[in-house]
Amino acid sequence: MDDLYFQEFVCCSRVSPTRSHLMNGPDPKYDGWRQVALLTSIPMILLFGPLVGYFIGDFLDQLFGTSPWLMIIFTAMGALSGVKQTITLIKRATDQGSRGS
Repeated sequence: MDDLYFQEFVCCSRVSPTRSHLMNGPDPKYDGWRQVALLTSIPMILLFGPLVGYFIGDFLDQLFGTSPWLMIIFTAMGALSGVKQTITLIKRATDQGSRGS
């Protein structure tokens, strides 16, 4: 039984031609498309961060009767997290762009 496990392990640990891209990293011919995908997600992040914060704050305001304070706080937190995530994505996109050039 131990030999069978060892044989399966050795067989599966070989790198097949279809898995060789995993060893070499991403294909450089798709770097431009990766940047486009990263950068087009920015408007969604900037939209949904404050929107989710608004709905969470509104729900908590109705629950605790603190209207409109929690809605304002959570909307601001959502906006700040959206800006932070946008900065992170822009840094990642510029790092990939400088590596690809």
